[in-house]
Amino acid sequence: MFSGLGCVVLFAVNIVFVPRYGYVACAWGGFAGYLTAMLLSYFVGQKYYPIRYPLKSMAFYVAMTLLFFALMTLGRDQLPLWASLLANTLLIAAFVGHVVYRDLPQNILEPMLRRLRPRQRQ
Repeated sequence: MFSGLGCVVLFAVNIVFVPRYGYVACAWGGFAGYLTAMLLSYFVGQKYYPIRYPLKSMAFYVAMTLLFFALMTLGRDQLPLWASLLANTLLIAAFVGHVVYRDLPQNILEPMLRRLRPRQRQ
């Protein structure tokens, strides 16, 4: 049922906006359709089968992603190509570093780091 409503949103956005904006409107329509299905599933699911999702952490990831996207878009328009690529690489590395530091369990991370350290010869 929720997927059907998301599909209705997708079709409505496509019918209204694709003639004017083309394939970009189709992409946003897909986003709007999936967002509709996700939100309906979340709120109805919370009513009948409550689950304590880490909403603050999820919101932080969304905000961080939007900030990095804005910085990358701004950098693409304002910086030379080499500087834009360097900035994008550093931002992606910062995001991956945050994910590894925050969400990867230490019992997995420590053996991986030990493998990266150079071994001393005896």
